[in-house]
Amino acid sequence: MSRGAAFAALAFTFAVVMLGTTMPTPMYPLYQAKLGFSVEMLTVIYAVYAVGVLAALRGLGRWSDTLGRRPMLVAGLGFAIASGVFFLASGGIWQLLVGRLLSGVSAGIFTGTATAAVIELAPAHWKDRASYVATGVNIGGLGLGPLLAGLAVQYLPWPLHLDFVVHIGLVVVAGVLLALCPETVDVQPGARPHLQRLSVPAQARQTFVSASIAGFAGFAVLGLFTALSPRLLSDVLGVHNHAVEGLVVFIVFGASTVAQIALRRMPRNRAVNLGCVTLALGMLLIALALWQTSMLALITGAVIAGAGQGMSFSKGLAAITDQVDPARKAEVTSTFFVVLYVALSLPVLGLGFAVQSFGITAAGITFTLGVAALALIALGALVRTQRSESQPVWSLGGRHPGGMADNDTMRMPREHTPNGGVLEGYSGAARRLVVYEDPQCPYCAKFERANAELLREEITAGDLAVEYRMRAMLGPESVRACNALALAAESRHFDDLRTDLFAHQPEEHTGGFTVDDLLAAGERAGITDEDFASGVRTARYEQWVQVTESEFQTQDPDGTPVLFLDGQRVEDAAVYNPLELTAVLRGEK
Repeated sequence: MSRGAAFAALAFTFAVVMLGTTMPTPMYPLYQAKLGFSVEMLTVIYAVYAVGVLAALRGLGRWSDTLGRRPMLVAGLGFAIASGVFFLASGGIWQLLVGRLLSGVSAGIFTGTATAAVIELAPAHWKDRASYVATGVNIGGLGLGPLLAGLAVQYLPWPLHLDFVVHIGLVVVAGVLLALCPETVDVQPGARPHLQRLSVPAQARQTFVSASIAGFAGFAVLGLFTALSPRLLSDVLGVHNHAVEGLVVFIVFGASTVAQIALRRMPRNRAVNLGCVTLALGMLLIALALWQTSMLALITGAVIAGAGQGMSFSKGLAAITDQVDPARKAEVTSTFFVVLYVALSLPVLGLGFAVQSFGITAAGITFTLGVAALALIALGALVRTQRSESQPVWSLGGRHPGGMADNDTMRMPREHTPNGGVLEGYSGAARRLVVYEDPQCPYCAKFERANAELLREEITAGDLAVEYRMRAMLGPESVRACNALALAAESRHFDDLRTDLFAHQPEEHTGGFTVDDLLAAGERAGITDEDFASGVRTARYEQWVQVTESEFQTQDPDGTPVLFLDGQRVEDAAVYNPLELTAVLRGEK
């Protein structure tokens, strides 16, 4: 199978699995009528799904990195089929509970593994859009499940069975396609999978808390619609059409998907703030719909709240991951998703019990107002965090570079070490390598060609942190490139841009690394933030670059590239020889 065909096949497989996880939504009223359970039990059945997702994220989240993508995706398909079988045989509540649990495990496996595989299998001309394809098939599949199931339940026979029979058939087809797809992970013999670690580094905790409040509010909205929208429509608005029930849920997920993709180039802070405001406005409209029994207000609120959820989720996640070392992104992202899936289930459970005591209208209005308040609380916390981040926090050895006074107005970038470098890897790693490079230096490009993969492997393993101190020794070309790298560090694309600059390095003293060259390099490196382009055009940090270069000259690195491992200079013989450098890094020489 060609790479393009495999990319399409995997996207189809991803959508099919996620579709099955939300398919039962329009069937819940029928199950209630058949089995006679309460609203509380309905929300418990729904919430068990989140338990399965969390178990898969925590227990199986990193397994595909060692066992390969395909084996884990096959396992996810197996859990999806098993879930469908339990729903087909649902003669009691316990079978619904097991079916939802297995569906959650399937979704938990696919959320991480299929996203990575889709991006890895993307053809060259789709690389810059692969992450959006993964988002689209994930969230789009979640929205299509209730829509298609609602139509089938309303207009086709066997309302509690036909959907699952068709879905199992689609999963089997997806399994055949998956078997034809290439493996994207180089599986090492003897490698053992391990549990996904959950943690948040200290420097990201303030942003994590703010973004998590917004994400919690947004996923509580998704929980409300996927668990109880049929009851809201029938008991409050008098709508008893299962196709309409599925359509309303589809609208929420569809609005979320469209917002995430259409507004992907909006600056991060503006987008996440707008998402919180939009989410609060949408929930107020839904509260109004329940109070005034207005279908128009409900649909409008669903669109607005769904868009707000999409923006606050995607940009909030970006805000968090932008503040952590690349080697720790997986654990921080998993921690964030734990918060989100708790939000998907816990508030809805509370709502189910409140409905029994206060009625669905009063409980629903209280729930929606509470979510709106959470979104506004998140907005306030995010704004405070953004204001604190906007203050320069960089200094050299506890003072401004070059002895500048505190009241001087030189613009200084944020994401740098106290010694003027950019740290790649876990800050608590056992060993630290300091690399002095000039982006215009051809010998530095030679060093990168020889050792870039080696350093990335050591960083990923968590054994090494690399601090890059970028010098501007070779004229204005170097100064412009270092300014762009300082800007890229602020958007967590330093390594991407540095790699691109060395790959497209112009000859010395030819006027290279022009503004246009650097903007094009930024696009190739995946930097879409307008703040980067503005900083390149206005030479935002060029004065800082020149001052730090003067400071670097006092640190006695004679030229570039120069390497220091834990304070000891690395012999030149190892600089261009990966085998020699490996031995040095691992203490073998």
